[in-house]
Amino acid sequence: MDQHTLGTVKHALLHELDVALQRSCHQSLQDVMTALRIHYANVGPDPSPDEVVDIVLRHGILSLRPTPTVNRIRTSLSRWRMGSLGICARCGTEIDAADLEREPMRIHCTRCERRL
Repeated sequence: MDQHTLGTVKHALLHELDVALQRSCHQSLQDVMTALRIHYANVGPDPSPDEVVDIVLRHGILSLRPTPTVNRIRTSLSRWRMGSLGICARCGTEIDAADLEREPMRIHCTRCERRL
């Protein structure tokens, strides 16, 4: 997957995280990052998307409200951090970029999705 597509998917995934936090915790991702910045000196004023993912996972932000959507987001963020975002969790092939842009939390390719 090219860097532009990966960036688009990462942006969409962060948007999904923001929406999920607003629905389940009544806080935006920006609010959460601000609260962490106040309590933890190591959170900079303008973290990169990779830093946001690391902070969210490290501080257990998504374990507050374990809904199916939040669980899917947590799985996707973990795959992002491990470098396997966009790779099918079952067969290891690259997930079609259009499918991933449409559904950023997707972890299976179309072929494996049909089998499941």
